Amino acid sequence: RHLAPHFQETIAISRRNVTHLHWRDRWHALGRMHTEVRQEGTVQWLALTPWGSIRHGLGHHLLGLTNPYTPPRRGPRRVLRRVMSFLGVVLELGLLPSFIVTYALRIGGRMDVVIGEGPWEVAFGLFLRALGRAGVVVYDDIDYAPGFLPIHGLRRRMVAALERFAIRRADLVVCVGERLARLRRTQGAQDVRVIPNGVDLDRFREAAAVRRQAGPRRPTLIYTGYLGAWAGVDLILEAAALIVQRVPELRIILLGHGTPLDLETLKAGIRERGLARVVDFRGEVPYARLPEHLAEADVGLVMFRPLDLTRYAFPLKVVEYMAAGLPVLATADTEAAALVVRVGAGAAVTFDSVAVTEAAVKLLQDISWRSALGEAAWRAAHTFDWSHLMTRHFLASSEAMQKISCGHRTVSLQTGVKP
Repeated sequence: RHLAPHFQETIAISRRNVTHLHWRDRWHALGRMHTEVRQEGTVQWLALTPWGSIRHGLGHHLLGLTNPYTPPRRGPRRVLRRVMSFLGVVLELGLLPSFIVTYALRIGGRMDVVIGEGPWEVAFGLFLRALGRAGVVVYDDIDYAPGFLPIHGLRRRMVAALERFAIRRADLVVCVGERLARLRRTQGAQDVRVIPNGVDLDRFREAAAVRRQAGPRRPTLIYTGYLGAWAGVDLILEAAALIVQRVPELRIILLGHGTPLDLETLKAGIRERGLARVVDFRGEVPYARLPEHLAEADVGLVMFRPLDLTRYAFPLKVVEYMAAGLPVLATADTEAAALVVRVGAGAAVTFDSVAVTEAAVKLLQDISWRSALGEAAWRAAHTFDWSHLMTRHFLASSEAMQKISCGHRTVSLQTGVKP
């Protein structure tokens, strides 16, 4: 929506998951591509269910894996795990043909700018450019894609090779953080810019105001976002069992989504640790109401498991916490922690329940320190306003566009996953 005013026509393609479908329709999705289209002014939104779509986390569910990052014991299940991951390679090969058919049937014509979030999406843009159907190809670099694939070496190497290919051949690489930017320069990117994730300040400003005026309440930590294994929710629960011994009135608000197995694991962890009174799990809430929940909290948590994926990630939740006036507690040696420490918006600790406990207790009990960090977070959030950042994004694309003959169309491929 920020880019659309600069163009006569904007097309956004997003990949749709089949988790919401009936089980019969999920099987049909394996061999059937489907698109849903809606028009909002000059923006056309295409929700694409590509060929080879399966329910997110299906393999983990079938194998009973609660954490894909922990190697299983040797035996038949270990072999089956690798076989199923290899089948994921076959399914992923349906992405590029799905994009091409969607373009041919739903879009057509020449794109002046193609913005892709991920290697498959940028490969599609490069395909259009090779046919003379696209001008500038922008790699919107929000994640280290191989980090999503911890199980099968062949699949990981394939995606890593495709990512490097796309990075080297894109006209512009817009990285979400400094770590990704350094990596992309070593991989041969032609033009690298750092434009971080942002926040709608007007939406979250009210949460900061409500907190300043609030009276006494239970000391509260909050986590928002994906609830899968890499998100570190298991560590939050482990630390909660320790924190509540020193802060008896502790409350932890959890908001977010995950696979059915993720949610089963979360609820089991709460039950086994006796945290029913402590953890307030609210599930997935409308984004427009997120500031209301943040206004109830004292500290925002970003305790990601230290992996290749999360070290490079710039989670939206970080700047959302900051805009709501919340100090942030993040895992050390990550892009998120580097930001928090740089602007004085919180603290970084190792991925360890004792370290998290000590930092959280200090933040909850030292009100003056917590308030100072919250104010610093709120001030720093103003540099992450979406409208300002997207203007920079457009200007960077415009510089690349000046190198070629340009018209007035752009296409955005938003099929990547954001921590």
